[in-house]
Order: sequence, then structure tokens, then C-alpha cells
Amino acid sequence: MFNQSGRLKGALKPVIHALVLVSLSMTTSAQSVLAPPEVERIQSPETDASQAEMDIVILPDLMSLAQTLSLASKRHPDVLKQEAQARLSQAQSLEAGLNSRWKADLLINARTAELVNLNRGFENDSWAQIGLSKVLWDFGRTGAQRDAAQFGVDSADMALGYAYRLQRIQIMKRFFEVLAADYQFAADNESMTLAFFPFNRAEERRERFDSVSELEVMEKRAVYFDEFTRRNQAIRRQRASRLRLALAMGLPLSQPDSLIEPDLAAYDRELPDFDELLEKVLRLNPVLKQKQLELTQLKANTAVVDSAGRPSLSMQLEAADYVQDYRFRDRARATLSLNVPLLAGSVQDAEQEKLSARLASKKAELLSLDYQIREQVLEWVQRLEMLSQQIGQNQLNLEYRERALDKSRIEYENEVRAQIGRAQADMAKLIWLSAQAKFERALIWEQLDAVLGLPEVEFN
Repeated sequence: MFNQSGRLKGALKPVIHALVLVSLSMTTSAQSVLAPPEVERIQSPETDASQAEMDIVILPDLMSLAQTLSLASKRHPDVLKQEAQARLSQAQSLEAGLNSRWKADLLINARTAELVNLNRGFENDSWAQIGLSKVLWDFGRTGAQRDAAQFGVDSADMALGYAYRLQRIQIMKRFFEVLAADYQFAADNESMTLAFFPFNRAEERRERFDSVSELEVMEKRAVYFDEFTRRNQAIRRQRASRLRLALAMGLPLSQPDSLIEPDLAAYDRELPDFDELLEKVLRLNPVLKQKQLELTQLKANTAVVDSAGRPSLSMQLEAADYVQDYRFRDRARATLSLNVPLLAGSVQDAEQEKLSARLASKKAELLSLDYQIREQVLEWVQRLEMLSQQIGQNQLNLEYRERALDKSRIEYENEVRAQIGRAQADMAKLIWLSAQAKFERALIWEQLDAVLGLPEVEFN
């Protein structure tokens, strides 16, 4: 239909071309000013979260804590969730600035109609139009939306950074659980072996010489099977702890075999003063800061709601061409519009009421978090004090048990076999308990480092 009129094609082409160039240049300029640089920091994952559990990484036969942390996948569900939230916040920040950008529209209407003034049946009545529009001034509405959206971006970025730190803490916790499970197996295996010999000896004497009563044999069998059951539970605990470590690493199909106990000397620190530590945690805690940013964003949204009833001044530029030429049709038009909302008060009141309720809820949430932090810091300090004493006592007990074991080895030559077995079992249990105390102390300090925003401890 358009080919029937060379006038439409010839007249419209240069006008549309010029307006498109103006639109593209203005849009590109606006995007370069309004787009925050943080948008490029977070890229979409190469694969979706459902494919993460298909990753198989070949782990070393003997793996250190440093290797575990370096091999951990960055696609853990908790991290992916925070990354998605950060991307959503950045998209909302971009959207908040769209109202002030140039908008360009091309409308082509291909139609045929029986025109009243011609009376020649159906005629080609096609037309095309291109328009540019821009809000010149909205009395602070766009600025308020940008400010509120930026607080959301800052809050999401802070939550994402803390999510990475929490994954590290979780990996360390699961790593220590594997080591503790191995130590517990060694202790339970020693106890089971120690319980087996009396039972086996009593059973042999019962069968060969009938010098031991059946009741005594049953008692020793019960003791042995209790230790046997406990040892089997330790084996299951070993397997479960390795699976939990693989999940914390984000590699559910790559379970570790043997781990190297790390050097935790960096966590052998002086006990903190409760009041000083609490003041620092309340000032530096990233979770508290993130919640405060959420509260600030809600307060900024108050200005957004207030601005909804304000006028807006906009400009429109239009150029068009038609197959049928009529005197009342405009080929070019420039319009300056002032839009003044008249009946927005009730809607604003409802939005303000909802926002006020959300603000009250967020303030209560912040106060609750403050209480939790105070309680948690006190628990950490008291636990560190207890662990410090326990680790010191364990060290003394280990020295004593080592000497007792040496003595039992000497007495072994004199057929005192039960003593060396008991000494070995006591030694294995003490090593397990000592390791648990050191692991727990390291985790508490690691959590304190995280909430204080301190650098991560480097492991060799």
C-alpha cells in the first residue's frame, strides 16, 4: 500500500532518519550518565543453579583447609540467591531513572478505508509517525526514586559480600567436623578394641575351661557390643560429615577423602573485653549495617510516595506522513505538557500508611537484631574464656597421658596389656576433645572477624 505513494516514502524517510539519530544519541548519553558502574560487576552464572550439583571436581587425596577454600564453588545456593538479589536491586536502580530519559516510538498504520469526502470506494489511507518524548521536570519524583533504589543496591551488595564470608565460615565448620569425626572414630575404635579383648578372653575361658560364668560372659559381650555400636555410629558420622563438607563447598558430587589438620595458631589470641568488643560489633557488623540500609531505603520511599501527587512537565516531538493528504493533519508537532494530578490524595494516604507499617516492622527487626547481637557477643566471649581454659587443661592432660602411655609400654613387657590398651584409648579420646576445643575456638574467632569486617585468615 505504501508503494502506491512515492510522496510518503520520500517525505518521511529523512524526517524519521533525523529523529532516530537524535533519539539514539540522547538515549545513549542518558544511559552513560544514569547506569551505575556496579551493574557490570555481577555477571549471570554460566549455568543455572540446578546444574551446579552436576559439577564434579577431582579433589586431592590429602586436602588442606587452604585447598578446600580455594576449590569451593562460587555457585552455592545461598550465594546464588544473594547474587540474584543484588542483580534485581541494580535493575530496579536502572528502572528508577527511566522516567527522565528520552523515549522514541515509531507507529506505522497500514489501512484502507472508504473515505467520506471522496466516494470512490476503499482507498489507501496508510500513515506513519515517529515521536520523541521526555519528562523535563517532575518536581523531584525521579530523584527520590533513584535515591531509594540506590540504598537498595548498597544493601544488596553488602548482603552479597557477607554471603561469601558466611560460605567460608560454613566450609571451615564442615572441615573441622570431618577432622573431629575422624578423631572420634579413632577414640571409639580404641575403646571397642579394648572392650573386645576381655569379652573374647572370657568367652574362650568359658568354652575351654568353664572357669567363667555365662553371666560374666554376657556382661562383657554387652559392653563390647555397646562400644561396637558406638564405633559404627562414628563411621556413619565420618561419611555424613564428608557429605556436609561437599555441600558447603557447592560440590555435592566431590566428597573429600583425607584432610590435613590446619595450623590454627592465628586464632590463639588474647581474650577480648566484652564491652569493647560489643561496641565494635554494633558499629561494624555488616548484617546490622545492611538492615539499617533497608530502613533508610524505606524512609527514602516516603519521599517517593509524597512525590506521586506532584505535577510533571514533559515535551513531545512528532513527525508524520500520510498517503491521503488532509489539511487538518499535522506533519510535525511539538508539544509541551503539564500534568497535574488532582485526585491522588487517597491513594497517597494508603501508600503512606502501608509504608509507615513497614517502617515500624523494620525498626522492630533492627531492635531485635541489636538484642541478638548483644547476647551472641556475650556468648562468644564466655565460650572463648571456657575454651581457653579447656585447651590449657587438655594440654596438661595430654602431657600426662603421654607419660602414662610410655609407662604402659614399658609394663607391656611384663604382660600388663590392659593398661597400655586403656592408655591408648584415653589418649585418643583426649586428642579428639582437644581438637574439638581448638576447632570451636577458631570458628568463634572467624565469626567475630566476619562481623567486625576484618581480613580473612590466610592458611598455607
